[in-house]
Amino acid sequence: MGPVEVLFVTIQLLIATVGVVRGYAKELGNTLIFMTAIFFLSYVGGFVAPTIDSFTEGSLGLAAGTPA
Repeated sequence: MGPVEVLFVTIQLLIATVGVVRGYAKELGNTLIFMTAIFFLSYVGGFVAPTIDSFTEGSLGLAAGTPA
């Protein structure tokens, strides 16, 4: 394994350890909420992105794709 794989396995082990300590029910609840958020953002994100861009450009003066 290369350095990147070792890093990912280390992060996975840390997350798994936290999950074991917290318990199954809490981790299942977290996972359900995160999966719902990802689904919602992937489904609605394309429709909402132009609205968010126009809001930030109008209120903050930031154009889409420019660094802050």
